[in-house]
Amino acid sequence: MSVASGTTLFPGLEAKAAGKVCLLNFEDDSFDIQQRGNAIIRCFKDLDPSFKNLDLNPCEENLHVASMLGQPLSLLDSCGEINEKDVLWLKEQCKDMRLVVLDPLSHLHRSDENSASQMSKLMQVLKGIGQETGAGIIIAHHTGKGNLQQYARGSSALVDACRVVMTLHGTRPTRGDSFTLELTWAKLNDAAPITPVRLRRTSSGVLVKADEIPY
Repeated sequence: MSVASGTTLFPGLEAKAAGKVCLLNFEDDSFDIQQRGNAIIRCFKDLDPSFKNLDLNPCEENLHVASMLGQPLSLLDSCGEINEKDVLWLKEQCKDMRLVVLDPLSHLHRSDENSASQMSKLMQVLKGIGQETGAGIIIAHHTGKGNLQQYARGSSALVDACRVVMTLHGTRPTRGDSFTLELTWAKLNDAAPITPVRLRRTSSGVLVKADEIPY
């Protein structure tokens, strides 16, 4: 939403200009995605008076969200071979986009996530799509156990191939049934280190800076 509207909604994640964004969500249905988006807009407008007059027209024009529930991709098949049909389909979705978000990684392939060779090939396919279309690609991925840079589940080839890795992990429970989380930049190529950000989940499920809502 920040990139689509050209508005910095979160300190440290500045949006320099508005651009087209495509979100392909493979886990949630259209109703849940819409409810989540509405909750985000309401939350930021409540927290910061400057957002009350936020012009969302660029966001409405630039933000393209699709529920892909029940329609997983197979960029790599179970044998680790490239599926050109699905690769071409994803390229079409990335055309003219400044940013493409794919959620989650496990729904983009049918290969072995613990295989370094297969995951390296998958990441090269995604990198190739980004380079060919000019779109930045963000991929959501579930975490496992380990140090921050190796938090990603599966082969370390996944992290090795990324230019930026951000992890969101729990810290300690707060009052009520909300939890404090920490957003960490575990890997940043060619960039200065960024201080981790403490977040809290609101009653509507939106994550905001921990100091912006009372305990």
